[in-house]
Amino acid sequence: MKYKLLVFFILYVGFNAFSQDLRGTVLIGSDPLPGVNVINLTNGKGTLTNFDGNFILTNVSQGDEIEFSYIGFESQKITYDGQTNISVVLNESSEQLDEVYVTGYGSQIRKNLSSVISKVDGDLLANTPVPSFEGALQGRVAGVQITSGSGMSGSSVKVRIRGTGSVLANADPLYVIDGVVVPSGGYDQNSYDPQGDNYPAGAIAFQDVDTNVLSTINPNDIESIEVLKDASATAIYGSRGANGVILITTKKGSYNGKTVVEANFDYGISEATRKLDLVNAEEYLMLAQEAWYNSGNNPIDFWSNSGILQDGLTKEEALTNNTNWQDQGLRTGFSNKMNLSISGGADSTRFFASFNALEEESIFVGNEYMSLATRLNLDHKINDKLKLSINSSFTSVDNSPVPSQNGIGRAMDMIPLWPVYKADGSYFYPERNPTANLELWEQQRLNKSFIGNWSLEYEFIDNFKFITDFGYNFVSTENKQYRDGLLDPTGETFAMQRKVNKSASTFKNLINYTNIFGD
Repeated sequence: MKYKLLVFFILYVGFNAFSQDLRGTVLIGSDPLPGVNVINLTNGKGTLTNFDGNFILTNVSQGDEIEFSYIGFESQKITYDGQTNISVVLNESSEQLDEVYVTGYGSQIRKNLSSVISKVDGDLLANTPVPSFEGALQGRVAGVQITSGSGMSGSSVKVRIRGTGSVLANADPLYVIDGVVVPSGGYDQNSYDPQGDNYPAGAIAFQDVDTNVLSTINPNDIESIEVLKDASATAIYGSRGANGVILITTKKGSYNGKTVVEANFDYGISEATRKLDLVNAEEYLMLAQEAWYNSGNNPIDFWSNSGILQDGLTKEEALTNNTNWQDQGLRTGFSNKMNLSISGGADSTRFFASFNALEEESIFVGNEYMSLATRLNLDHKINDKLKLSINSSFTSVDNSPVPSQNGIGRAMDMIPLWPVYKADGSYFYPERNPTANLELWEQQRLNKSFIGNWSLEYEFIDNFKFITDFGYNFVSTENKQYRDGLLDPTGETFAMQRKVNKSASTFKNLINYTNIFGD
């Protein structure tokens, strides 16, 4: 026992000799700076300075790299060499304060902004393994909450800026791409109400099969995203900006720049992280018989009157089955993504062009998604006073969604004693069979969208610029649905095709005056 205590004492003393607490103060000039991030980059642990600028960082070892960072200030790094108390002075970052932010009426440098705007550089979004750019904003913008819709390919993402402003009204922010206001949510949501009178008779309106309009925006094409949060920043958009505004600026080439070609290819797989722990056939039969007996029913009548023997199933056949119905609706998904871009420029012209292709099969059996997107951005200086700009993109989406009610949803209504197919190869109980509903109920969404922006900028007097801008947004939605008669109690087969086109345009004229007074 004495030897064990001695070994423990030696290990404890040795641990404390190499791992200590670091105390210190962070200052700006001679004043304390609260809220500074103090991170041990070696072990990942961190803390914040308090109101007096003081901090305590625990479990610091010799040679650990410590970083001090705060928004608007230059970060500092030190290497721990045994000191127990330090003082760190942070300097304001002139680079961040001079960073240009896009606003609704032009652009300003950060230090001149009086409204609340957050910016995310496109480099953080490029090659991010998410189906749409909204998902890549998660955790990168303060006050912005991102919620994924479902595991369905192309499903909508819910974005909330500073919480939800209304329980019943639309709480989505306004999206503006290169000066063009674009719709958010799903294609169906922006073309017609699936619960309204204009929905085709006989069609079943599922709320989880719509395609996200914004998923057609290629994250690799984005130069920056500005999130306008408060009333002063969104005022130019009126009531449409009540829930915040997200401004998206796409990439451009460089004047007198080299021609740059980029190619990216990604492949990924996806699986359900957790499945329900369902009973097997033996466990279900035991529980079903126990419930039957406890209800006062005659044990002899269990197989004939309990409702287990459906659609011609016999007791002998039922006892040979052990179907996991979850596996009938789930699978291992995959995605293939390709992105090609070319950019460059000459003395008076710059350009950026890209092509993006995404092929995806989600974890839901039958859900397939394909999108093709192209973009062309062109700026040309006609002369020293006049400049022409063109930003355009076209996207085509072919989505075959699977209502969860038909697949994994129906699996909860089935029992493991039931087979997927009968002995003759036909579907067992097709009205409730998840496999039958997945294979005999087809959904297809064909969506096309075009976004174009044409502008002329003319400097008619020194420091004065006249800008005329025309934006156009076109969305085409074609929905197809087919339901086999085997799935309907009356044997009725149903087919539906609906096509809706929707367009919107904006035209604005601005006069900008830019000048610098003093130093």
